[in-house]
Amino acid sequence: MVFPEAAMRAFGNSLKDIAEPLDGPWAAAVRSIAQGLDITVVAGMFTPGDGGRVRNTLLVTGPGIETSYDKIHLFDAFGFAESHTVAAGTAP
Repeated sequence: MVFPEAAMRAFGNSLKDIAEPLDGPWAAAVRSIAQGLDITVVAGMFTPGDGGRVRNTLLVTGPGIETSYDKIHLFDAFGFAESHTVAAGTAP
């Protein structure tokens, strides 16, 4: 099951107050659902970043799989600057 980027909370809302580590309650709930349904879930969440910002993180979890990715290329275009609130990841 693939959910959109920012499935945890839509952009345009506060992100700092919901950012949590990958072992936090939101990710744990996603893991539990994926395990219970025997599916892989791909969902966007926000994890704590640096400089008072968050990271735009993709969580991939399910039976036999556990990985994540912090978005590297932030969307700074057309009057929107993701980099104001989101810190870029460091590895592909």
